[in-house]
Amino acid sequence: MSLSSSEIRFKDDNGNDFPDWEEKKLGELGDFKSGVGFSESEQGGKVGTPFYKVSDMNLAGNESSMNSANHYVSDAQISANKYKVIADVSLVFAKVGAAIFLERKRVASNFLIDNNMMAFIPSFDISFAQHLFTTIRLSRFAQVGALPSYNASDLRTIKVSIPHPAEQKKIADFLTSVDERIGQLIKKKALLEDYKKGVMQQLFSQQIRFKDDNGNDFPDWEEKKLGDLCDITTGKLDANAMSLDGQYRFYTCAKEYLMIDNYAFDTEALLISGNGANVGYIHYYQGKFNAYQRTYVLDGFTDAINFIQYQLEVTLKKRIQLESKAGNIPYIVMDTLAGMRLSLPTLPEQKKIADFLTSVDQKIESVSQQIAKTQTFKKGLLQQMFV
Repeated sequence: MSLSSSEIRFKDDNGNDFPDWEEKKLGELGDFKSGVGFSESEQGGKVGTPFYKVSDMNLAGNESSMNSANHYVSDAQISANKYKVIADVSLVFAKVGAAIFLERKRVASNFLIDNNMMAFIPSFDISFAQHLFTTIRLSRFAQVGALPSYNASDLRTIKVSIPHPAEQKKIADFLTSVDERIGQLIKKKALLEDYKKGVMQQLFSQQIRFKDDNGNDFPDWEEKKLGDLCDITTGKLDANAMSLDGQYRFYTCAKEYLMIDNYAFDTEALLISGNGANVGYIHYYQGKFNAYQRTYVLDGFTDAINFIQYQLEVTLKKRIQLESKAGNIPYIVMDTLAGMRLSLPTLPEQKKIADFLTSVDQKIESVSQQIAKTQTFKKGLLQQMFV
């Protein structure tokens, strides 16, 4: 493989250059097939041809895949409507919405897709086709409407550059290996997060206990109110007080902090979102910052602040769920927060628990950084390969 400032090219098995890439239209490189419509009464059972909907597409994380079909259509219905099933390995995607989500579909039997989906059946390497599609700015070909949509006649006109089939395979194999690495890292992160969740439940229910440095049991845990362990206030600002060029962090009820020109707090604190979709989300920060009026600021702790944070991650969401009412925007009030009862070990055991969970968090963060770096690496490869 050779690398220049503008492109990446592979060599053949004898070390020679492959021929130049050729520009062609997608309509010359494969066939687009639109989905079909079946009424709900025509769908059902577990017999017949699988009928996939957009809702069957699993687009989470790095591994987009097609879930098992939830609907089937009988041969008689297919015949009566004169529908042709898709029998080839293809790329299946949603054709209505803000973006097209590709998914590699490999099935041994025929299948159908609904009329909100489309399939592209390439006459070239399917893996290369999948990577190629991720580099096409499909939004340029969207039809104007309430939601962007795509039709086959427009997509057939898209011009792309295609290498020799042998180079296609080398590129596809290489990019697939990068995808597999990303997938492995995502699974590793998920396993670590599941492990952390499970061990936290055991630690804070005292199913798992630490020993002191001499191997002896720590004293029993004591129950206290959160309001007796720290000072609890709120910010004073509206969310629009933020400034893009601000010098200090500005915490609202979002998971990401904003920036602001002035600070109201200079302390080590836990910041808890008081309402909205992220109610109960907890930030830790030490330094100068400001806060939204529905963000709770907890500081002046008598116990280990990191231990309290971990314990609140387990208990606070449960408390909010208990007090939530159907149809209402979730929120938490000061009295509820201050009155929460927490079971606390002695400071030395708090530190052991917090240090252990921090080490797990550091492993999760390390894997997250590896995922981000590998994804950035792949993005750079695609930009250089498909110039």
